[in-house]
Amino acid sequence: MGFIGGTTNNGAGIYGLQAALDQISHVGCKAIERRVLTLTERLCEGLRSRGYKILNPRGEDEASGIVIFRGDKFTSEAVYRRLTDAGICVSLRGGSVRVSPHYYYSEDEIDQLIRRLA
Repeated sequence: MGFIGGTTNNGAGIYGLQAALDQISHVGCKAIERRVLTLTERLCEGLRSRGYKILNPRGEDEASGIVIFRGDKFTSEAVYRRLTDAGICVSLRGGSVRVSPHYYYSEDEIDQLIRRLA
């Protein structure tokens, strides 16, 4: 006998979404924005200190939670492999490495990424 008609709600998804919205409401959007920008600025400073070039805009009204970079010493593919092999979540985009830390990342996690870049 086959299934006929009706729909099934995604209960786990609904409860998960509610929990995420509750957390965002509790922390606050402005606090999340400040935290993300603080983490990405720390990342950018560390990348620059290691000789990497930040490719996306970082001006006062342009900064975001995404950092795209590349270096001259190593290919982006090599950097990507090094970081992902270390369990650090990054992606390749257009021949560059993309990182998008969110507010729940720690400073130590940002520093670990920077230390992994020889």
